[in-house]
Amino acid sequence: MKKEVVTFTPSGIPEPYNTYISERNANVGGHLAKIQGIEFTGEYTDSQLDTKHKYYVPAKTLQSEIAEELGIRTSQDLYGGVVEHHIFATKAILHPTLYPNSPKPNVYPANFTTRIVEMGLVLPGYTTFDPSFNEAQEIFNRLQQQGFNVRLKEPDQSDGDGQLRVADQSDLAKTIARYHPEYVVCKGIVLEANMEEATTVSVGQTTIAGRDYSHIAFQKDIRDKGRTMYGGAVMRIFRKGLDHLARNHFQESHIAIAVQQSYQMYEAYGDLDPKLSRASFDILQGYDARGNFSSGVTDQTFRLGGSSPAEVLAIEYLNTNPNADFIDAEVTLDYDPKLPIEKLAEVFLNQPTLRITAKLMENDKRT
Repeated sequence: MKKEVVTFTPSGIPEPYNTYISERNANVGGHLAKIQGIEFTGEYTDSQLDTKHKYYVPAKTLQSEIAEELGIRTSQDLYGGVVEHHIFATKAILHPTLYPNSPKPNVYPANFTTRIVEMGLVLPGYTTFDPSFNEAQEIFNRLQQQGFNVRLKEPDQSDGDGQLRVADQSDLAKTIARYHPEYVVCKGIVLEANMEEATTVSVGQTTIAGRDYSHIAFQKDIRDKGRTMYGGAVMRIFRKGLDHLARNHFQESHIAIAVQQSYQMYEAYGDLDPKLSRASFDILQGYDARGNFSSGVTDQTFRLGGSSPAEVLAIEYLNTNPNADFIDAEVTLDYDPKLPIEKLAEVFLNQPTLRITAKLMENDKRT
């Protein structure tokens, strides 16, 4: 029996985000079904008892326990990822704690974090789980003494949410006062070197029907009421996996750095034994307060992401154009969708306060 594609949206997602996610993911799920030559049957429900023949498109990275209940046995059973512990999919593990004996969850993977820091894959920074906030103040002082301005981040947020630059100790005190101690104990707070003139490059790999694809995406930012918001991405999708990208020589040195850091991070994640059919790493590149260029992984995505609408269109194209090595594509988020839909663009979400479209671009490379 062939598999069928279903979306899986965990409960508890507030509106309007639940509506946004459900509509977008259903449209992406339809394309994933087409790519595999199987049927898309909509949102998974508990009444669907036959879990052996489903390909899941989850809205979030799944923990092992939930994945087992759904019948997910390997990475070929989903578009996204499965990790043993939720923290493995958050920014919290991208930085060490201040001291080896600092408070932290029992499942915090200190050896993994030490390894990626020693490999130079992340920006300078620390994660604190100290509910007294004393450690946060000490981290702030240490980073400033090293010549860095400081950015505070909530580990489980994405698309620029839950983060801001912290100017001084007074600003830090006001900011961390917003957090309940239990939040800090469970999820942590990241304090990281702030980058100026920064750009975000996303590099990753997707495996569908046994075939590997990789991508390089350049994030489009939108300024709205003084806040930077995710506006989509322009991306190039390649027929082969990250290992192939890592062996290529890119003329742009910053891109080459981003590709190498993403590939090394992907390999390092093997220590945590995840099941990944889609992994994308955000690389922030910019200049610190001393004027030095820095590049590092600032986020990891093991689920359907913001660039997925463009990604699935590109993979469809590559499957029907065997002589093309890569294809360029674009995804656009419009938070005030009043203008007509762009020519040749496909709509993945169409709501009064947000429209998501994706399209293929003319540029491809043929062998």
